[in-house]
Amino acid sequence: MSAVADPATGREREILTVASAHLNTMGVSVEWFSDIADTLGLTRPALYNYFADREDLQFRCYLMACDELGQRFDVAQASHEDPVDTLTGFLAINLTAAPELAVMSELAALRPEQRDAVTARQDGLVTRIAGEIRRGIDAGRIRDLDARLLARTLLGLASWPSLLSRWGSPADRTLLTRGVHSFLLRGLATRPAEAAPLPERLAPLAPVRPDLFSRADISAARRESVLIAASALFNTRGIGATRVDDVAERLGLSKRIVYHHVGQKQDLVDACVERAYRYSAALMSAAEAFEGPRIQALTTAIRDIVLANSDPAACIMVPYVGYGQVGAAEQAAVRGHVARMIGGYRTLITAGIAEGSLRPIDVEAVLLALPGLFCWSANAPDQSADDVASRAELLASIAARGILA
Repeated sequence: MSAVADPATGREREILTVASAHLNTMGVSVEWFSDIADTLGLTRPALYNYFADREDLQFRCYLMACDELGQRFDVAQASHEDPVDTLTGFLAINLTAAPELAVMSELAALRPEQRDAVTARQDGLVTRIAGEIRRGIDAGRIRDLDARLLARTLLGLASWPSLLSRWGSPADRTLLTRGVHSFLLRGLATRPAEAAPLPERLAPLAPVRPDLFSRADISAARRESVLIAASALFNTRGIGATRVDDVAERLGLSKRIVYHHVGQKQDLVDACVERAYRYSAALMSAAEAFEGPRIQALTTAIRDIVLANSDPAACIMVPYVGYGQVGAAEQAAVRGHVARMIGGYRTLITAGIAEGSLRPIDVEAVLLALPGLFCWSANAPDQSADDVASRAELLASIAARGILA
């Protein structure tokens, strides 16, 4: 089959819609084909009448997502003259539209020619959105921001509704849309000058330095190195597409050593999730303890999350896609973690409004929408230190000041 497939129609589109929802929940997995067949009431062999294999189905889901996003952008452009209205109109369509589209976060699971074809379509859409952003910049409507980076941010926000419900939050699309508009256009800061992120991190990711004469310390450090490597792979390749062998190869270790320090694949996933929430809790506590304006604590936390998710020395996992592959017990723990995080940031934002550093906003709407600002960053195509730093700065700036000139 050629790398670029024909548009889906009829039964194929129905299968792709179901498969896209499965992708967003479970990510790519060995059971994926069977699960889709069960959902549709088909036999697994029947799926082979439409798709050559698992990679072909995933590939077609991603192509459908690219095409649908492009069509939605066409609608937004045709409906609005003002570039800001075009961009917010495009977001509004995606924040309220159904059915959900596949979030294209596991490109590494595809064959190279398929991956290149999807990337080319993504880049084409980014170029179109960036063109509208530059039109807004030239007209004095949008701040002088990196247009392509802002375009990718808008696509990330467009994908957030497909992931939100997986994390135990009600996918209230009206509330979500209101939350996105709260920070995207004008930002959250009353006085942007006091919202610049701190030069240092709120919760530094210090590498484990073991006592070389302590067997327990050495074992703990080795386990941490395994979790860092696995987290980086899960972020950039997806949970399902990452094998224990891949983690071992990244570290130059045998698979047996990974098993010894962490356990099987499920143990590895759960441990990375738990580690991520330990960091999130530490970051939230540091933001609460910060003595300056609450808006500065918030923008610094956003920047630090983006940096932590791509830090090669201490990477933190962001399991937005493939949440269904987290173990049942860990999923219950995650729901508790999420509730505590939401409560902490609710307190932070409410205190910021009371002190006057944050604008009066719909707090619940912002809490629902704000993770969509940065959820896409961990598996962005560019992961060099400079690229990550630029993304972190831009996303913190949007949270503080919005995009309007």
